[in-house]
Amino acid sequence: DPGPSAPVGTYELEVLQVATNHRIAAQGFVDDSSTGIIAGDGKFAFTVGDEDEVELDINGSTSLRALATMINDGDYGVQADIVNDGSPLNPYRMVFTAEKSGQDGFITITQNDSTLNLDTTTIEAADADDDNSEDYNGVVTSGGNYTGSENTTYVLEVIAEGAADGTAKYRISTDGGLTFDDNGGFGFDVTSGGPIGLGNGVTVNFEDDGTLREGDTFTVDAFNPLLASPQDAIMRVNGIQIRKSSNRVADVFEGLAFDLKSASPGTKVNLSVTRDPGSVEESVTAFVGAYNGVIG
Repeated sequence: DPGPSAPVGTYELEVLQVATNHRIAAQGFVDDSSTGIIAGDGKFAFTVGDEDEVELDINGSTSLRALATMINDGDYGVQADIVNDGSPLNPYRMVFTAEKSGQDGFITITQNDSTLNLDTTTIEAADADDDNSEDYNGVVTSGGNYTGSENTTYVLEVIAEGAADGTAKYRISTDGGLTFDDNGGFGFDVTSGGPIGLGNGVTVNFEDDGTLREGDTFTVDAFNPLLASPQDAIMRVNGIQIRKSSNRVADVFEGLAFDLKSASPGTKVNLSVTRDPGSVEESVTAFVGAYNGVIG
């Protein structure tokens, strides 16, 4: 996007990293407007970048929706959204997104008297699918300490029926059911008496009570509060490394602005600024016409 004062020339540009907005989220809630996020009275406070601290009063009637409204109406540099992730248990999640990209939009929670967990990973309770058979009477529990960086759902589907004593077999998905691992067609043993590791620190435990039928499905949600880290844009222009908080770069060269769309380290592109002879000709022609008009 060259302006009239943009210097004519060719510039070598390499985009190493594009700027991103900080985004964090809390664990799931059963609803978005009826359940309070705090039992009594308290504070919810935060800063964005180096801006002044925002302090909000919350109480027992403050729901997810009420807190989101307070933040969005206050124009504090953060957008608060409530997302229904479709989980059978606690599907409503509060998501905070910085309006500024890069480190200028880093969200810091300075006081949190609510039950919103914005700091640590969460493994939610195991849930049995509503369509499961009624032949299994045991309780399935989840546990562990989630070490993954992605938010995902673990899905266990019984592929060979039997008791939870190693007879029943299951296949597992760690991406919400997109793909499954069935151990080469042999399945994995459903055993009781100890936790079954599902990966990234997530475990489940089956009680040996009844018969698991083929197709019985159990899910466990694993959640990481950090959805997107705030990062500045980093580029090299004519070999000089430059860091900017936004992907709109308008202050490297006078009169020259450009937008960074994606990063491609190692790939260099040439950005050329030339004069437009057509516009010059048009201007000269207009001047000649106006001059002749005055002389006439």
